Amino acid sequence: MKCADDITYLSTNPLSNDNIKKELTQKLEKRGLIINETKTEEHVISRQDDEWKKCKLLGTLLDTENDIDRRKGLAIIAINNLKSIFEEKISLQIKLRSFDCYISSIFLYNSELWTLSESVKLTIDSFHRRLMRGTFLNTKWPDKMTNDDVYLATGVRPWSRVIGERQLHWFGHLVRLPDDSPARLALSYTLKEEPKPRGRPKFTWIKIMSNIFNSNNRSWNEAIESAKDRKEWKRIVKRIAP
Repeated sequence: MKCADDITYLSTNPLSNDNIKKELTQKLEKRGLIINETKTEEHVISRQDDEWKKCKLLGTLLDTENDIDRRKGLAIIAINNLKSIFEEKISLQIKLRSFDCYISSIFLYNSELWTLSESVKLTIDSFHRRLMRGTFLNTKWPDKMTNDDVYLATGVRPWSRVIGERQLHWFGHLVRLPDDSPARLALSYTLKEEPKPRGRPKFTWIKIMSNIFNSNNRSWNEAIESAKDRKEWKRIVKRIAP
């Protein structure tokens, strides 16, 4: 039996990466596991180029806008494959549940890590409404239905709001990890006050969370302490989710 999984490693030294790859291959072979070379991707990342945008980790492109475009394509393919379900004479409620199960889950996969500007949020919500209009509301040109009517008829929330809530929940999972876990160490390193590179600051996930906390009069330390209590954080998320 072979076990399929994802392994990621990185280093600032190319020779170190080669050594890790060699040692890892030998260790896995002893356990009956083989690395699929055809699916192995290698990237060299620097501040001077956009090579990082091509990186895919756990099925997600690291660049938000590229990943969203890819998710749109996957969602449309899924809808086309499931036309028979959405064209059936079944209740709207069942269609909505099917949509959440087979379409929303594809588009929103790993969306809690996206960095969304206001314009990108509008694009996501517009795509969401277009899918709902065409999939089970049967609203086609020249018929019209306002955005508010779409949400009223379906009872669903805009995807941008769903993503905002997911980001807060994921933040809670992150800060409850052990202090020495890779993700927790990465957060601690990112929050350190260190000299920033020249140029306009990048719009990051950290910046998004800072905006949410600031708008609710919370510092990062206060948010981290609150999120360590799972039940308390759930109550807070309901109150501050965008």
